[in-house]
Amino acid sequence: QDRGVPVLVAKTGLAGVDLALTRPSNHVHRAGLDRIVFLSGAIPTEGAETFGVFGSVAFDVVQNVTLDFEWRWQTDEVTQDDPTTPGTDFSEDFDNFLPRFTASWKPMEQTTLWFTYAEGNLPGFFNSDATGLSPDELQQIADVVGSAELFNDEEELTNYEFGWKQELWDGRLFISAVGYFMEWTNLKTRQAIPIIRDTGEPFIANFQTNSGDADLWGVEFESSFAFTDNLSGFFSINWTEAEYQTFRCGFASFFPDPDKDCTGNTPPRYPDWTTSLSLTWSDQMTADWDYFTRLDANYVGKMYAEETNFAWIGEYSLVNLRGGFEKENLRLELFVTNLFDEDNYTAAARWSDFSTNELFGFVGPQGVVITPAKKRQFGLRVVVDF
Repeated sequence: QDRGVPVLVAKTGLAGVDLALTRPSNHVHRAGLDRIVFLSGAIPTEGAETFGVFGSVAFDVVQNVTLDFEWRWQTDEVTQDDPTTPGTDFSEDFDNFLPRFTASWKPMEQTTLWFTYAEGNLPGFFNSDATGLSPDELQQIADVVGSAELFNDEEELTNYEFGWKQELWDGRLFISAVGYFMEWTNLKTRQAIPIIRDTGEPFIANFQTNSGDADLWGVEFESSFAFTDNLSGFFSINWTEAEYQTFRCGFASFFPDPDKDCTGNTPPRYPDWTTSLSLTWSDQMTADWDYFTRLDANYVGKMYAEETNFAWIGEYSLVNLRGGFEKENLRLELFVTNLFDEDNYTAAARWSDFSTNELFGFVGPQGVVITPAKKRQFGLRVVVDF
């Protein structure tokens, strides 16, 4: 707040959401949880092994029309081993056939149009805390997050992409435009859930659940150019729209919807607009030395920090400048990063709220961790190639 940045920071607690500079007064973990009991004092060892077989085939259907089919069969074995606790060694296999199909057409020598269909996956995950809980205790977790399974389902992504590539002016100008649509299913989210054991003892269960699905679509435009022998550059602009088709925000109890339904919200860390521009000027100074200057500018639009969309960071721009001299294996470079001393935040994410004064109180309420932009920096860089 003292940096004068337009950012909303929220504490999305298990029993309340409070704006920045306020402190929740009714978190669940304060209601009788004077002790925290963990299921096991040992940290289990987690691992994963992947075995895959790859292949591809391509053929020309007619002149200038090509079909490419690529595939990958893989099995992911996810394991967990707790040598100090019998009965907590688990293994689960996730088998997948993942295809990618591309059809491309070259109506002219320097023009390419294409369509791509592809599938991807992210293996499931163990909830080790579920192994020692009774049905009644698991039901307490399910009442908060909707389910209390030992294994998560794997996440799956289906991608549809249309594209256009074009070269102009004997290759001095390159243009690429891509439109895409993605279906993302079985999204996982994690939270700490306070419950009461059958023995009457309080317990914090750390659970990851499949909370919903999301659709993403957008347009990406890129261009690289060399206007003269000395001036070259790169430009891109991207627009993205992302929306939860279904999503349960179990970690935020103080929520307008008692079912904690975040359907229709925007997934975190997906800015609507991003752009970048790079300009480079280089020329010969003497018979042995060349000189160069380069400008890099980046813009990132507003994006949410967490799934409830209560916390967000505003748009920001970063500009870097560098220049110098080089010959054969030596380069001398002066640089300045964050030229205009941008003071907005560059990243934010949901995390534990460490502002509580209670022992292990951070395991319940949720907060937002933010990353400020680095201050403006000047420097000299010397690079020698051997």
